[in-house]
Amino acid sequence: MVDADGADALVNYQVVGRYYVVDRLFQRAVLVSGTGKERQEITIARMGA
Repeated sequence: MVDADGADALVNYQVVGRYYVVDRLFQRAVLVSGTGKERQEITIARMGA
């Protein structure tokens, strides 16, 4: 996830079926796969209420 300061922060999670279930709520999170030129990111952002 991305904390209030914009820094990356790790969160605990579990895989339930085909879903990732995180242990806390967040405003923005980034799923990262790979490193260097192979790095891919997907951003998840909470929209209004």
